Amino acid sequence: MMVVKLGGSIARAGISNLVRVLGELSGSFLIVPGGWVFADTVRLIDSQLGLGDVTAHEMAIAGMEMYGMLIAELGGFRKVTLDEVESHARAVLMPYSSRIHESELPGSWEVTSDAISIWVAAKLRDAGLLDCAGERAGAEERAERAEVLKVTDVDGVFRNGRICRRVRARDAAGCLDGYSAKLIEELDVRVFVCNGLVEGRVKDYIVEGRTLGTLIER
Repeated sequence: MMVVKLGGSIARAGISNLVRVLGELSGSFLIVPGGWVFADTVRLIDSQLGLGDVTAHEMAIAGMEMYGMLIAELGGFRKVTLDEVESHARAVLMPYSSRIHESELPGSWEVTSDAISIWVAAKLRDAGLLDCAGERAGAEERAERAEVLKVTDVDGVFRNGRICRRVRARDAAGCLDGYSAKLIEELDVRVFVCNGLVEGRVKDYIVEGRTLGTLIER
């Protein structure tokens, strides 16, 4: 099974893009939803009212769950809590129902769906539910396949105007949230950044184990 962090930027670019990306998913996977307009609303309310960090964090995770419900509806996928994940799932994680806001992750805007997807991948890997190599991958591809496929609206990490094929987590600022580098280094979880707005890239990565993008590792 693969963890797919599906950013709100895909839906923001148009629901048709979201539907197409969902159609490119194959095999077994667990989608960790981003926050999209739901988390944006929490940010707006926080900026106006000055919510406490823990409250804002909890509300943002509830926003992720709402985006997840939409993804499940559009893709016909099962909605699951973290305790209900199975190795051959085609499912969407319900982060609030999983009580991730009560986990050891800090209640902060530094912890967004990026960090949560990394944390979830580590939990599933430790439980023996995550096969980041995939059935079709050979020995060389097995070493490269990431635990988290981050589907977003950028090609990856750029340096001097050129895309980096792989970077250390500490050099990926701006592509992941503020807490993700710490988790990647502590948990040894790799993230592959893939532009979901380009047709076929998500499918290529899932089926072939490679496409244009950036592998972020510790």
